[in-house]
Parts: sequence; C-alpha cells; structure tokens
Amino acid sequence: MTDRVDQENATAPALKVVESVE
Repeated sequence: MTDRVDQENATAPALKVVESVE
C-alpha cells in the first residue's frame, strides 16, 4: 500500500513538471 501511495505522489508532481517544461 505504501508503494502505491509513493507512486501516486511521485507521478502527480512529475506530470506537472513535464507540463510546465513543455
């Protein structure tokens, strides 16, 4: 369960960063 939360928390910001860069 913890891994799942970490993945979601790490994916959400990453997508925002990618959108900001592009």
